[in-house]
Amino acid sequence: MLKGRLEEELEEILRKAEIRHRLKARRAWRWPRVSLRLSPGFLLVAGVVVLLLALVAPRPLTGWRVWLFWGGLGLLVLAYGVYWRGQRPKVEKRWRGRPIDTPPGRWERRRWRFRR
Repeated sequence: MLKGRLEEELEEILRKAEIRHRLKARRAWRWPRVSLRLSPGFLLVAGVVVLLLALVAPRPLTGWRVWLFWGGLGLLVLAYGVYWRGQRPKVEKRWRGRPIDTPPGRWERRRWRFRR
């Protein structure tokens, strides 16, 4: 009796698994999601490469040199903007709901000297 019941439950689980597998197979192909994160480092390197390409462009690309120069310069400015945009405000450190007092760093100590 118990054996028959276990077999029925196993068959039911396998049927459900097969149905899910079929559903996944139907939805298997989708447009690939490419997460292109424009990090400041990537933009900086790309800008320098484009500027160098503008500098050493062969004779047939002389008309493109100006466009490459401005494109590389634009990438460098964009890298600078992405870098400063990525700066997050400092989160207050807490332990058991109470703020932790941390000693100030070098930069903060120097700033305090000039504030007085």
